[in-house]
Amino acid sequence: MVRTADLGVAVANAQQAVKNAAKGEITGILATEETMKSYTGGMVFCVGQRSNAESIAAGLFDTLRSFDETGVSVIYSESFADNPLGTAIMNRLLKAAGYHIIQLNQDEKL
Repeated sequence: MVRTADLGVAVANAQQAVKNAAKGEITGILATEETMKSYTGGMVFCVGQRSNAESIAAGLFDTLRSFDETGVSVIYSESFADNPLGTAIMNRLLKAAGYHIIQLNQDEKL
């Protein structure tokens, strides 16, 4: 999972997806409706609306299952708000990622 201070993670995720594709790997990107179009590489799945955390929580399990069915090698995800529901979403993502986190600052690239 990639965590970042803002939505600029889309660029880093897309760049990593292109690198993975060059190695023959399929990259999954868990995105929101607001950011989906920012990704140009990888297999992008929408988990819900960033402006509606309930939609993300409701769609998270099905989205992760969809990635399982596609055979992706790695999944990159945006991080979500630091509030009770956002914390629950992040906890589920952290478990799915085996607690493997890549921290990015706004200007950093993978």
